[in-house]
Amino acid sequence: MAVTFQLLVALSLILRLALIAYGEWQDKYFAVKFTDVDYNVFSDAAKLVAESRSPYLRPTYRYTPILAIALVPNHYLFFAFGKLLFVLGDLTSGWLLYKILSLQQLPEKIKLTGCIAWLLNPLTAVVSSRGNAESLLSTLLLATIYFVMQKRLSVAAMFFGLAVHMKIFPAIYTLSFLLLLDENYSSKRAGSWWKSIFNSERVKFALVSGAVFFAISCFSYILYGYEFVYNAYLYHIIRRDTRHNFSIYFYMLYLIQESWQSSLLGLLAFAPQAMIVLFSSVYLHRDISLCCFVQTFAFVTYNKVCTSQQLHLLPFSTSSGTSPCSHWSWCAHG
Repeated sequence: MAVTFQLLVALSLILRLALIAYGEWQDKYFAVKFTDVDYNVFSDAAKLVAESRSPYLRPTYRYTPILAIALVPNHYLFFAFGKLLFVLGDLTSGWLLYKILSLQQLPEKIKLTGCIAWLLNPLTAVVSSRGNAESLLSTLLLATIYFVMQKRLSVAAMFFGLAVHMKIFPAIYTLSFLLLLDENYSSKRAGSWWKSIFNSERVKFALVSGAVFFAISCFSYILYGYEFVYNAYLYHIIRRDTRHNFSIYFYMLYLIQESWQSSLLGLLAFAPQAMIVLFSSVYLHRDISLCCFVQTFAFVTYNKVCTSQQLHLLPFSTSSGTSPCSHWSWCAHG
């Protein structure tokens, strides 16, 4: 039987539904739960929202209130509603990946191989089935790339603005997207150097994505004030984790966690990330998938907090010159 994209989607859906069902059984009969601890945090925050209270009353809820609002049906319909939402994000990511590969006119075999690496990857299947929300961010970022490649900048910018609101880290891709939107992208010749830098495509992408980000963030601030800003954004800048952390800085931070040197090291950890993001943006932006891969890989590698959620493999397939080349990126959403 020939493998088709529709068959892959059906198999991946069956796999994830089976994992959700198994998880319900394991949670009921085993001391070690299948469901991610974060899912209970999301669900508790959603319950607070349903009671017209702040989701940030739930300790360790460090996310946008939009996520808690989206999971309110956990308490009105069934507890696994959020898991199904995250599985839908997984499948949508697979569909977007297929569409991106199709735009690059790659052979069907290569397109299906890239989709198999996502849709039938046991890691991605388990992450969403356990109740981790990373698939939603993957969907938003892949949608941004897809619509940029289709030259539908307003739609791409809206997805990008929402992605940055959901988690601040996708902001590292901003320079890459802006550099991509040059004269070669628009096929328009600018009359002067400043019109070349501030061309209509770059201005549109910046204004639309910025407007979406600030509109949703202002709405969240009106609802929950400074506790939203701190928990959704500032906390992740100053965060340190010396317990469940795979970071290369883990042991150093563990040894000096009570001293002033810990804060200094935490700030210095951003330096290699910033340098790689800058250079990759300048030299790789024309191959936006490869550029995102390098930046995400570097961001995770040199991040001072690296947890299991950050090992969520996201396949970016792209064409390098005349030969198709598969690139693997890590979704660093911890």
